[in-house]
Amino acid sequence: MKIQHKSNFIKSKRELGSLVKLGETVESIAIEFKRELDLTKRNSAEETALDICQFSNANGGVILIGVEEKSIPDTQKKVAYNYINVNYETISQFINDKVLPLIHPKSIQLDIISIEIEEKKNIVAINIAPLARGLACVALNTPPYAGKYPYRTHYGKKYFNPLEVEKLMSNSNRYIPIKLQEVFSTNREVTVYPSIIKEEAKKNLSWDTKDFTVIIKNVSGSEFTLNIAGIDINIPYSLTKDVWTTEDEKIGILLAVKLIISSDRRNIYFDF
Repeated sequence: MKIQHKSNFIKSKRELGSLVKLGETVESIAIEFKRELDLTKRNSAEETALDICQFSNANGGVILIGVEEKSIPDTQKKVAYNYINVNYETISQFINDKVLPLIHPKSIQLDIISIEIEEKKNIVAINIAPLARGLACVALNTPPYAGKYPYRTHYGKKYFNPLEVEKLMSNSNRYIPIKLQEVFSTNREVTVYPSIIKEEAKKNLSWDTKDFTVIIKNVSGSEFTLNIAGIDINIPYSLTKDVWTTEDEKIGILLAVKLIISSDRRNIYFDF
């Protein structure tokens, strides 16, 4: 799963207007539109639970209830084109009473917000945070308690197969890319632990007396890029133990290895 940007949560009419343009905006990896929730359908709770879990198992996102879509003839794409009034209390109670009991683990984070579009017209935004550890699944309350593990893609909802579930459930490094994405901004300064080692300079080579700067340049699906003294190095999440914001507003990164910069200041390598 490639992490490209922070989740675009929508908690106000202003935030809605900045992310959704009627007649233009299509569903994305971070936003899903629904005209309404049909609470009379037998499997409505399960379908809604799967919709929520797909964002928990990806990069987070928002489900907007009360948004009608229309197909564009030339492209066949569906765009948001109208807002209709939906009942916040009914939707919120349905999610809390019927939907959340189907979702595991219980540590998923979501925020249900009523957004007033105009007088007597409100839509509902369900903002869903990405799950940092493990995977969210929808398990029916009756035997054999089959679990479904959905995830969000650019092409809608897909499902992890059993081998993918086993691999992802045993890998706790999902926490690292999510945390890095929260604090990431291009060229933000980084403090690396343990401290970077400089090889002893050979004859006619010397180090500058001032410390070199470390900045983060990119965060992708499997690794992140640091620029150390002008040298780019890609570091996989498997070699990263923790990420935080330091007291001086830098990004602190704890690695499972030591980084060594060569005496000619042209290469950096890992010391295991």
